[in-house]
Amino acid sequence: MGKEIFIFKNSLKLHPIVYTILVGTIFVTIAKSMSVPFLAIYLSQKTELSLSLIGAIIGLGPLASTIGGFIGGTLSDWQKKSNDLFTVCIVFGFRWL
Repeated sequence: MGKEIFIFKNSLKLHPIVYTILVGTIFVTIAKSMSVPFLAIYLSQKTELSLSLIGAIIGLGPLASTIGGFIGGTLSDWQKKSNDLFTVCIVFGFRWL
């Protein structure tokens, strides 16, 4: 059993920044999963939206991320990666405004 784990550890030689990105992604995912249910409660109490419309609003976020991931992956195959990274940082920055 110990030998298999040792072989698996040696096969995962990733760049250190990959671990930073993974930890950040985990924290963001945990934060989203804790806040989205409260968003649904807030929208149902403070607005006159129907429950199905609230569900559609909340569900469109992951759907847009999936579609955007395919588009971003295709664009990164066509262009230089550094240009894509800069563009993504700018777009995400404006997204939070």
